[in-house]
Amino acid sequence: MENTQEYHLHKNDLSRLHFEMNEAKPYCDTNVEHCFKSHRHSFYQIIWFKSAGRHYVDYQAYEHPENTLFFINKNQVHRFCTDSKNEGILFHFDDVFISSYDKKVENRFLYSLFSGVGDIHIGLNLSDKARVASLSDILQQELAEKKKDFQLEIFLIFHALLLFLERTKVGSEVESKHVTDPLFHIAVQFKIEVNAHLPIFKPLDYYYDVLNVTSKKLASASKKYLKDTPNNIIHKEKLLEAKRLLLNSSLTIQEVAYSLGYDQSTYFTKVFKSFFNMTPKEFKAIIS
Repeated sequence: MENTQEYHLHKNDLSRLHFEMNEAKPYCDTNVEHCFKSHRHSFYQIIWFKSAGRHYVDYQAYEHPENTLFFINKNQVHRFCTDSKNEGILFHFDDVFISSYDKKVENRFLYSLFSGVGDIHIGLNLSDKARVASLSDILQQELAEKKKDFQLEIFLIFHALLLFLERTKVGSEVESKHVTDPLFHIAVQFKIEVNAHLPIFKPLDYYYDVLNVTSKKLASASKKYLKDTPNNIIHKEKLLEAKRLLLNSSLTIQEVAYSLGYDQSTYFTKVFKSFFNMTPKEFKAIIS
């Protein structure tokens, strides 16, 4: 089994603009060795699929119509499908770029677009498509011409695009019910906090304190929007990361368990099997 590759955007080279746009199909055709294999990024990715098809994110296949946008968070495992046209545009950017002119921007969009609560994709109607296409054309022009202050111009235009996508996502029938519900915000904040502490086990009291909520409020938010108990959500997020790590053949099951705060690999195996009906060893055999 090959190691799961992790790709970076101009890693450690702060002289580069940490933002890229690529036509999806030519990009996939050129990078066959990694686009169609499960991989992860240390940067954010928005994929605008102009054609209908299928895309894999964290071991789940998503059938999508044309003009669908996927929001791929940092470290999520995904891959393109060879039986799809994969026509569209890729937007790659990282925290260096998104926070370069406004330190609060990354946290805002991590919360609204990349939280992983609710759908990880949205559909565009004709009006939405026209707006996204217009802003994309301006971005591509700025990238090509590189005129004076083009970096700031790209940041401002892309920021406008993110704001529009945020409004589009929140404006959908389902999401609009979420945005006014305090429990939705608790669920998002809880998931973000859990993922920030994957290498260790934080007691539930920690989350009550940091989120400033009661145990009842957190349980209600978790049940309504994450469809499980807070304790199970902590395990689920750890085990999802375990799946990602198990794709890497250089890590043993014991090493994966320890890296996620499980003191005993036997307990890790027991929990893994209770959630996925297979042991880590069986999962690793399936994906090899």
